Amino acid sequence: MKHKSNERLTLSKKEVTILEIAYKTGFSSIGSFNRASKATTFQTPTEVRKTYLAMVNN
Repeated sequence: MKHKSNERLTLSKKEVTILEIAYKTGFSSIGSFNRASKATTFQTPTEVRKTYLAMVNN
């Protein structure tokens, strides 16, 4: 991913949409962002967000 650490930090903020994160990290489409995320984390950005929030809230 282009800016993996920035993506993870931003994904923790529920008020920021996945599409906004994709554009802010240099992706031109949500599809390419999802594919890149899945290739590196084995999860879509939405899944990454859910996993992170579940860990933080426990």
